Amino acid sequence: MTQLPAFDEIAAAHGHRCPGIAIGYKMAKAAAKWAGDAPVTVYATTTRCPLDALRHTFGLTDETLTIEDKGELHFILEKPNGEKLFIDEVPGSKIKNAEGDALRGKVRGGTASAEETARFNEIQEELLEQAFSTPDEKLFTLRTE
Repeated sequence: MTQLPAFDEIAAAHGHRCPGIAIGYKMAKAAAKWAGDAPVTVYATTTRCPLDALRHTFGLTDETLTIEDKGELHFILEKPNGEKLFIDEVPGSKIKNAEGDALRGKVRGGTASAEETARFNEIQEELLEQAFSTPDEKLFTLRTE
């Protein structure tokens, strides 16, 4: 079976811990189980955080990953034998927090105070835990062909 890296390894490769990478980790776990030992190619319609979990889990390269950024969280994984796995975000399932959204711009722009940065990181950890505790089927769907 495809070896799923530890969450902290995937988060480090992504550059930070966030609910998006947690959801991506859950997607990658399901995809790794589906893929078994087979290599996969991936078509993605987003560059959002969950893509990095798939990228790191499957060692995707320019040859095995096609991105057409449409702003949708949709992935198609394909094995060499033509089997496909479709992963789609459940509409309205994005895990977010208004206070965190307001702080994100300041933190990323380098204008947040130490207290604001600490609060933003605290919110991110809360949202990450929420992502891990939410059942997969409330976050994304899986379909095979």
